[in-house]
Amino acid sequence: TAMAKLLPARLKVILGENTIEKLLLPNGIPESLDDLHSQIKTPSGLQATIRLQYMDKVNAEFQRLMAVPLEERFMAQLDLHSSQLIRVIRAKGGATHQKTADIMETLDQAYPYHQKRP
Repeated sequence: TAMAKLLPARLKVILGENTIEKLLLPNGIPESLDDLHSQIKTPSGLQATIRLQYMDKVNAEFQRLMAVPLEERFMAQLDLHSSQLIRVIRAKGGATHQKTADIMETLDQAYPYHQKRP
């Protein structure tokens, strides 16, 4: 039987301490590990052996070490600091302002109470 087409997958490929590339897999995560390796290595030009780490393992390890769920803790802290973060983003100019303009407009439409008060 033919498998249904998967949704695109976005990966963050960490090439070094200060080098990260984003990679889009339009047909989702391949079924085999070898196919996934080649799809990651080809666009980034990697020759070295790579190690894959799934977020569920990262979350489980964080929970084991800290006794709290990583994603829930992160989202709670993000909620707590979101107003301040929005103020900082709005105050930025230049490239940051240009890159976030569409996001901020969408946010303003969805949550008008976040807009600046006169």
